[in-house]
Amino acid sequence: MSLNPREKRSLVLLIALGLFLLWVYYAVFPIRPMQQELERLGEQAKNATDQAHGLEVIAASEASVRREYEQLNQRVRTLRSALPSQEQESTLSGWLSALASQSQVKVQNIFTQAPVGTQQATLPPGPKVYKDVLVQIDALAGYHQLGNFLSLIEAQKQPFQVANLRVSADPKEGKRHRVKLLLRTFFTMTPGADAAESTTPETARPSP
Repeated sequence: MSLNPREKRSLVLLIALGLFLLWVYYAVFPIRPMQQELERLGEQAKNATDQAHGLEVIAASEASVRREYEQLNQRVRTLRSALPSQEQESTLSGWLSALASQSQVKVQNIFTQAPVGTQQATLPPGPKVYKDVLVQIDALAGYHQLGNFLSLIEAQKQPFQVANLRVSADPKEGKRHRVKLLLRTFFTMTPGADAAESTTPETARPSP
């Protein structure tokens, strides 16, 4: 069957339209799954970036904690080197009595006691680095002798604080006064000794 020119043009257009639709079906439609896959990959990349950022933050925090630990450890080492060890606490009364004798202060009684209600008791639980000890001294001394005694104590490497000082007249002594002196000093703790102290009550040790 022969076709006139108009029918031939229509047939050619129909064939071209069919080929175009086939191209759209096979070429354009697969783009949507590719777009979905790209979106999924993009989401995974974003999650991976967020995780990497989180790891960087953790690494930075760990480095900061390590630096703080080293600084704290250095402070502890400095403190241990500056303070006498806990084992020297037993010689404290005799040592202070010797300083009193050098300044002509007559010691009548001297003993150590645990401080009550110190700030250290409010700290969080943990190993103790140091302990503070109170030393009570009852003595007879003049003002000049007492001043010399305090100067000798201040000149020592071991730190001392005057927690309390009371001076009252003694009717039996003309030039000497009754002195009640309370000193605070510090010792480094032996590792594990704080647990032993918690089970053993501390008692005062009067001088012989």
